[in-house]
Amino acid sequence: MSTNLLTTPEVCNAQPADDWCSLPQLNEREQHRLFFDFPDSDDGNAQRIKMLYGDILRYSYTQRAWYVLVNGKWIRDTRNIALRLARNTMLAHGEAAENLKISQYYSSRQLNRWSKFLERSLNVSRLKAALKCLQILNDFD
Repeated sequence: MSTNLLTTPEVCNAQPADDWCSLPQLNEREQHRLFFDFPDSDDGNAQRIKMLYGDILRYSYTQRAWYVLVNGKWIRDTRNIALRLARNTMLAHGEAAENLKISQYYSSRQLNRWSKFLERSLNVSRLKAALKCLQILNDFD
């Protein structure tokens, strides 16, 4: 990764694929980690996003923008890809809970609390809050 590219991003014709909306395919170990290894908070959601997309998503403080790795090149996110990936992460979190049958581990009260957390996490303001936390964890300036 070139420092020059980060301060003056190269303009390229590469566009992120429209299938960025599809959920990542996770094995059981990854699902377990996604669900159990991070706290139920904006910071925990940021860690989940980093786990799933940290290799293709970066924030530049100098440019005040998200960048996505496409075809080996970092391009500025002008299509809300970061927000889509954050949403995909929360949906994958919910899918992991379903696949792992978390009802075996949690009481109905805990399940209700977690369900409300997930619902709030899908709100745009919470997604943006998680991305704000991710800026600290995942910048490249």
